[in-house]
Formats: sequence, structure tokens, C-alpha cells
Amino acid sequence: MKIVVLKLLGYSIIVIIDQSFLKKLVFVYFFLVGGFQLLNLYLVYKFASKIVKIPEVFPDFWINWLKEFEVIVLSEESIKEFKKICYIELVIYLIMMVIFILIFN
Repeated sequence: MKIVVLKLLGYSIIVIIDQSFLKKLVFVYFFLVGGFQLLNLYLVYKFASKIVKIPEVFPDFWINWLKEFEVIVLSEESIKEFKKICYIELVIYLIMMVIFILIFN
């Protein structure tokens, strides 16, 4: 059992968390963030190859998100910068996951 104290909006919240639950929660978070970065890289690849058309039936927030990729692929420099940022974030999360595994095992 771990006791975690969260300070939110000036209030201290004490949460008792089982260590195995905390491990699962952190792994799910790391995989979701890593998956999102891989999805971003895939979408940049697809938009750069000019294969993708954005359907109008998607919700507005998806359309706006995908239109950002259309803007990114307009110049080669922005594609390289975006890929570099995604790769750096993936490596950071991978290193954090390895450190987390080493600490809690």
C-alpha cells in the first residue's frame, strides 16, 4: 500500500493506492502517450504522401486536429521538426518506463 498526497486547488487529498494498481496505471499511461505519438507520426507520413482526405462526417475537433497535419506537411522543415519532437517524446517516455520498472520491481 502506498499513500499518495495530492495537492489540488489548495486542498490536500490523501489517496491510498495499492502498488500493483499504481504500476498498471503508469503502464497504461505510458502506452497511451506512446501510442498517441506513434499515431501522430503515422498521420504525418500519410498526409505527406497526399493519400488522406479528411471526411466531413468527422466531429469538428477531429477535423481541426487533422487540418493541423495538413499545415505541418506543407514544408519539409516543419515535418522534420515535428518528427524530431515526437521521437524525443517517445524516447523520454521509454526511459521513464524503464526507470519506473527498475524502481518498483
